[in-house]
Amino acid sequence: MAEHPPAVVAARRDLLRQVAAEFGSAYVYDLDLVRSNAAAVRAALAPVQLCYVVKANPLHEVVLALDDVLDGVAVTSPGELRHVRELGVAPERVTFGGPVPTPADVARAVRWGVRAVHLASAADLAPARAARDAAGTGTALALRVDPAGGALPADPVRGAVPGDPVRGAVPPDPVGRAVPADPAGAPSRFGVAEEALPGLAERGLLDAVQGVHVHAGSRLRDWAVVARRSAHLARIAGSLAARLGRPLDHVGLGGGFGVRHPTDGRVLELDRLSPALRGLPTAFPLSPGGKAVLELGRYLVAPGGVLVTAVVGERWSRGTRFVFTDCGHHGFPVPSPTGGPHRVVPLDDRPFDRTAPPVVVCGPLSAPADEFGVVRGWAPRPGDAVAVCDAGAYGYSMSPQFFLSRRTPAEVVVEHGRARLVRERIDPGDYLSWGRPT
Repeated sequence: MAEHPPAVVAARRDLLRQVAAEFGSAYVYDLDLVRSNAAAVRAALAPVQLCYVVKANPLHEVVLALDDVLDGVAVTSPGELRHVRELGVAPERVTFGGPVPTPADVARAVRWGVRAVHLASAADLAPARAARDAAGTGTALALRVDPAGGALPADPVRGAVPGDPVRGAVPPDPVGRAVPADPAGAPSRFGVAEEALPGLAERGLLDAVQGVHVHAGSRLRDWAVVARRSAHLARIAGSLAARLGRPLDHVGLGGGFGVRHPTDGRVLELDRLSPALRGLPTAFPLSPGGKAVLELGRYLVAPGGVLVTAVVGERWSRGTRFVFTDCGHHGFPVPSPTGGPHRVVPLDDRPFDRTAPPVVVCGPLSAPADEFGVVRGWAPRPGDAVAVCDAGAYGYSMSPQFFLSRRTPAEVVVEHGRARLVRERIDPGDYLSWGRPT
């Protein structure tokens, strides 16, 4: 871990120490790294278009940085829709969806003229079509489809990860669900079941459909699984277009690419996946102006961000050394966005001592989940700063910031090698007083 730190730490170690000294606990997002990585992914997958999923990190600096180099953004709530509109993102670069978009939400998106809306049920099509006809915009109405479970291969690298000799076995992915043997798959609140499409089409309930959207997983790191799931989507799109008697204007490939897992180091082999995805637009029955769109969030921004925080104390228990940092679970949810423990990299320059006992790095909370990960060979000192890695996604905005009334971390961006404070730390006295009678 110490010999091979992630790129953002390897390139910015001195700057990260300065941020920790000046601002205290802070998220640091390297916009230069995020832009270059995103541009490389886009180039590898072209002609498939690539959109940024705003929920991964809605900070305006991040959204605008990625809108500069990608083909657009994907939002999943009215708040995110308003956010990107106020940031000046062009409506034709925006895709809107969510598990239960209300007719009013859809109408608002359609009136603005977004590229496409992903609708969760056939019943949503009629009001969406009426809103689009009234607005006179070119928004594509895409139906979200829940693929038949038996047709989708499982990702062999998801689920339980190897046990840690210091802390024991890591629990299975808390959101992973076993798919039953029944070809129809498990019940899902996301989209229309694939096997229901023929009957809906025969009854004329899909006449307004102009596109299809499928999201069949998350944290996927096996390129072959992603390729086969995408090929299955091509079959869904082809079958639907045949039943409708016309090509589609929009095919949403979903996303769900996983980042490097800290326990096994396995990464998604983009160079092997790229040829499979590049050929998809020709496999889809797309209209002349139709687009095949991949939506990624975590994969684009998680590796470009870290949480820097400093050691504030330590404790030994039954031969195990616990080190406590200023920021913990309240500022960065655990387990990490990778589905396991976080990578923790000390920022001091002292050499590692391989004879030193492993160190469990924890936050300061009285909560069992408040542990980041294990560092081996490190002899920490009070005030030492550490970088908690893969923090660019699902960190600040997903954290239980008000839990136990501790100061929130700041948010800092790095651009052209310089750090800039974007959001200051919030003192608990400030938010505890909100709504208090004066």
